Amino acid sequence: MDECNWTSCRALARLDLIAGAGPSRVVGSFCVPHASMASLDVQAEAGEPTWYDWHRERAEAQAAAAGAFGASAAVIPLFRQRATAAAGRRMGRARSR
Repeated sequence: MDECNWTSCRALARLDLIAGAGPSRVVGSFCVPHASMASLDVQAEAGEPTWYDWHRERAEAQAAAAGAFGASAAVIPLFRQRATAAAGRRMGRARSR
């Protein structure tokens, strides 16, 4: 896990601080107390709204972004299979009545 971007803080980064209302930019990754303080700094200096997102390690976030435009996730067919199986069971119950 990445460390907080606050100077001399060695805590684990739990939140990503994101600035901007339109195309957003990640300001940094912080522990919870420092995320709130950094948010106040960004709002005061840039005059932009800030948002928080759960922090993901850099490699994981890049892989997620790269895969976002690829094929759909493998779990989607699983949900379709379950829905089809459930519908089949409902049809079987209706026929047996």
